[in-house]
Amino acid sequence: MQKALSPTPVKIERAVERDFVDELEVSAEVRAERVVNVFPKVGGEVESSILQGHANKQHDGYLGHAYVGAWTNLGALTTNSDLKNNYSTVRVWTPEGTVDTGEKFVGVFLGDHAKTAIGTLLNTGTVVGFNCNVFSSEMPAKFVPSFSWGHGSSMTRYELDKAMQTASVVMERRQVRFTPAHRAVFEKIFQLRERTSGNI
Repeated sequence: MQKALSPTPVKIERAVERDFVDELEVSAEVRAERVVNVFPKVGGEVESSILQGHANKQHDGYLGHAYVGAWTNLGALTTNSDLKNNYSTVRVWTPEGTVDTGEKFVGVFLGDHAKTAIGTLLNTGTVVGFNCNVFSSEMPAKFVPSFSWGHGSSMTRYELDKAMQTASVVMERRQVRFTPAHRAVFEKIFQLRERTSGNI
């Protein structure tokens, strides 16, 4: 069931699909064609982005032409670029190598359980893997492997046990239990990260 929107003005430009959007925060400016899925929290400036279940972007900061995975949390003033300064098409990392998207507007791709700290800046076409913790205004590489922790070029491996412990706490805040099935997903992705030398 969808909660009522705040009585405080919320600016919404163009048609915005609000499939199961839990709440739009006070002073949200949404310039998106789609903001979707179960219970994301949305605030600040959002344009043409998809937010999956329980994603949290309730503070100021720009999110544009982005995909935000489930249980992701964007710290206040987290901002991504979605257009290069030279207006050329955006290249994006994939496991098979970097590809040209053919698009001029491409933001950031954040895997499930990814987190950013206050003031984090993300470059055009950045891919942040599963369960990463990215902080500082120093932009990370265009690809941040799953289970990474750190800032800029100083990334270390986020230990599996600590990652699952944090995920459990985060999920419990929304009355969702961290089950053996969740544990299995975390373990599988962590194993893939180790086996591929961080290429996921």
